[in-house]
Amino acid sequence: MREVKDWNGSRMYDELESSDVIRAYRTKETPINRSRDGYGRKLPTNIMIDCTDGKSRRVYVCCFSNTGTAYVQYKGHPFVTCDDAIEGKI
Repeated sequence: MREVKDWNGSRMYDELESSDVIRAYRTKETPINRSRDGYGRKLPTNIMIDCTDGKSRRVYVCCFSNTGTAYVQYKGHPFVTCDDAIEGKI
Protein backbone atom coordinates (compact mmCIF):
# COMPACT_ATOMS: atom_id res chain seq x y z
CA MET A 1 0.00 0.00 0.00
CA ARG A 2 1.29 3.44 -0.79
CA GLU A 3 0.20 6.83 0.44
CA VAL A 4 -0.74 9.38 -2.21
CA LYS A 5 -0.14 13.03 -1.29
CA ASP A 6 -1.18 16.30 -2.88
CA TRP A 7 1.11 19.09 -4.07
CA ASN A 8 1.84 20.39 -0.55
CA GLY A 9 2.50 17.00 1.03
CA SER A 10 -0.86 16.41 2.72
CA ARG A 11 -2.18 12.85 2.68
CA MET A 12 -4.99 12.49 0.13
CA TYR A 13 -5.66 8.74 0.11
CA ASP A 14 -3.98 5.33 0.27
CA GLU A 15 -3.63 3.19 -2.82
CA LEU A 16 -3.55 -0.60 -2.91
CA GLU A 17 -0.64 -1.85 -5.01
CA SER A 18 -0.75 -4.89 -7.27
CA SER A 19 1.85 -6.59 -5.04
CA ASP A 20 -0.76 -6.55 -2.20
CA VAL A 21 -3.25 -8.57 -4.29
CA ILE A 22 -2.77 -12.31 -4.88
CA ARG A 23 -5.85 -12.73 -7.07
CA ALA A 24 -9.15 -11.11 -7.92
CA TYR A 25 -12.30 -13.03 -8.81
CA ARG A 26 -16.01 -12.55 -9.41
CA THR A 27 -18.66 -14.14 -7.20
CA LYS A 28 -21.88 -15.55 -8.65
CA GLU A 29 -24.11 -13.08 -6.82
CA THR A 30 -23.73 -9.44 -5.92
CA PRO A 31 -24.91 -8.42 -2.43
CA ILE A 32 -28.09 -6.36 -2.39
CA ASN A 33 -27.48 -2.67 -2.94
CA ARG A 34 -29.31 -0.66 -0.27
CA SER A 35 -29.33 2.47 -2.41
CA ARG A 36 -32.56 2.98 -4.36
CA ASP A 37 -31.02 5.38 -6.87
CA GLY A 38 -27.77 3.46 -7.47
CA TYR A 39 -25.52 6.13 -5.97
CA GLY A 40 -23.72 6.07 -2.64
CA ARG A 41 -20.50 5.68 -0.68
CA LYS A 42 -20.47 1.89 -0.20
CA LEU A 43 -21.99 0.08 -3.17
CA PRO A 44 -21.07 -3.63 -3.12
CA THR A 45 -19.77 -5.34 -6.26
CA ASN A 46 -19.41 -9.01 -7.17
CA ILE A 47 -15.60 -8.69 -7.15
CA MET A 48 -13.52 -10.14 -4.32
CA ILE A 49 -9.75 -9.96 -3.87
CA ASP A 50 -7.37 -12.19 -1.93
CA CYS A 51 -4.67 -10.09 -0.26
CA THR A 52 -1.18 -10.98 0.88
CA ASP A 53 -2.29 -10.81 4.54
CA GLY A 54 -4.45 -13.92 3.94
CA LYS A 55 -7.85 -12.20 3.94
CA SER A 56 -10.46 -11.98 1.20
CA ARG A 57 -12.07 -8.58 0.76
CA ARG A 58 -15.07 -7.35 -1.21
CA VAL A 59 -14.56 -4.48 -3.63
CA TYR A 60 -16.98 -1.58 -3.10
CA VAL A 61 -17.65 1.46 -5.27
CA CYS A 62 -18.23 5.04 -4.17
CA CYS A 63 -20.41 6.52 -6.92
CA PHE A 64 -21.93 9.97 -7.30
CA SER A 65 -22.95 11.46 -10.64
CA ASN A 66 -21.43 9.49 -13.55
CA THR A 67 -18.16 8.46 -11.96
CA GLY A 68 -17.16 5.86 -9.39
CA THR A 69 -14.08 4.76 -7.46
CA ALA A 70 -13.40 1.15 -6.47
CA TYR A 71 -12.07 0.52 -2.97
CA VAL A 72 -11.62 -2.07 -0.24
CA GLN A 73 -11.13 -1.83 3.50
CA TYR A 74 -7.53 -2.85 4.12
CA LYS A 75 -5.52 -3.07 7.35
CA GLY A 76 -7.58 -0.50 9.21
CA HIS A 77 -7.72 1.95 6.31
CA PRO A 78 -11.36 2.43 5.36
CA PHE A 79 -10.81 3.84 1.88
CA VAL A 80 -8.11 2.38 -0.30
CA THR A 81 -8.46 2.61 -4.06
CA CYS A 82 -7.80 -0.55 -5.97
CA ASP A 83 -8.53 0.17 -9.64
CA ASP A 84 -4.98 -0.47 -10.86
CA ALA A 85 -4.24 -3.24 -8.35
CA ILE A 86 -6.92 -5.59 -9.74
CA GLU A 87 -6.62 -4.66 -13.40
CA GLY A 88 -5.79 -7.77 -15.40
CA LYS A 89 -6.23 -10.12 -12.42
CA ILE A 90 -9.92 -10.91 -12.89
